[in-house]
Amino acid sequence: MTDSEGAPPKKYSSPMGEVHTISLGKESVQARLVQTSQVVHTQKLHVGPLPSASDLEAYSKIGKDGEVLDLILAMARKNNETQNKTAHRAQWFAFFSDLSRTITGLIFGGGCVLVAYTLAMHDHPYIAGVVATTTVLIGLGVLVMRVLPPKDGVQPPPQKNDEQ
Repeated sequence: MTDSEGAPPKKYSSPMGEVHTISLGKESVQARLVQTSQVVHTQKLHVGPLPSASDLEAYSKIGKDGEVLDLILAMARKNNETQNKTAHRAQWFAFFSDLSRTITGLIFGGGCVLVAYTLAMHDHPYIAGVVATTTVLIGLGVLVMRVLPPKDGVQPPPQKNDEQ
């Protein structure tokens, strides 16, 4: 046995942790002890119009007889009513917009058919046939375009009502 075998290992510190030098006979081995730390992070996620139940319970303890909680609930009710009114208005506006476009198209199509009839009665059958055929084809094209889904998977941009 050599003198260094029974001696305790030599220690020194480095930025990477402690380094121990252990002598084994004529050779010395350096063992690096790296200190690590583990950080545990816990996160709670709540999604909704109101705070989580634990937060509501904490709010109920603030103020006289939970007046802060009552204010939060009143704001949530008011917000819900406003959202409902806004959605209702958007539906009515979409309905009237579609109805006005349909009526405008019918007036335009009826006017073209009336022009074709007038032309046919005044000895212009060729022009009347062109106007009537064009009007019918455009009307059918509009109906088909409203019914068929778009090609290539391209969806029309969503309306504001669809996102909610």
